Amino acid sequence: MGLGIDAFTIRDIRDKHPLIDGVSVGVGDAFVAEAYFNGYTAATPHDLRSATKSITSLLVGIAVDRGLLRLEQPITTFFPDQTPHASWHEAITVQHLLTMSSGLDCDDNANTAGNEERMYVSSDWIKFFFAIPRTRPPGQVHAYCTAGVVLLGEIVSRVARQPLPEFARTHLFQPLEILEAHWEMRRAASPTRAVTCD
Repeated sequence: MGLGIDAFTIRDIRDKHPLIDGVSVGVGDAFVAEAYFNGYTAATPHDLRSATKSITSLLVGIAVDRGLLRLEQPITTFFPDQTPHASWHEAITVQHLLTMSSGLDCDDNANTAGNEERMYVSSDWIKFFFAIPRTRPPGQVHAYCTAGVVLLGEIVSRVARQPLPEFARTHLFQPLEILEAHWEMRRAASPTRAVTCD
């Protein structure tokens, strides 16, 4: 270990934060400290939960960079199969989903129509998204909406014409030398809480 990080420091982290499963500290190109807890090892896949939303956002950025989509595109252009759309769906753009400002009744509050727990038990997550009622025009208020991120994953998959995990592997994970990733897929062709990376 280095940089003043010793076994005591690692134990202190573990004792004060029992839900942390691993610590890895790097400086430049070298790891100076690494430890795993709660039965985890460096090779154990780890459920990233909502950190996957950032990975999905990166994949949207890659798709934009490759000219596959634009942030100002209405989401309805990607879902002609989801008809009829409410007229206000046409005002929601890719950017609104990225900034979690869709205007839908969707956040992590269990009382909202679009709460993720309701989505998880629905048979079609894309239809679930399009059935969420609107509470205000898009772009006004941030609301943490998992269903919107699921829709972003499906948008990337559609414009790339390949499954999202395959697009991620080719354009994000392999360039970063991430050797292993597992996506938990449910119901729709979009990831849930979904990726574990080593």
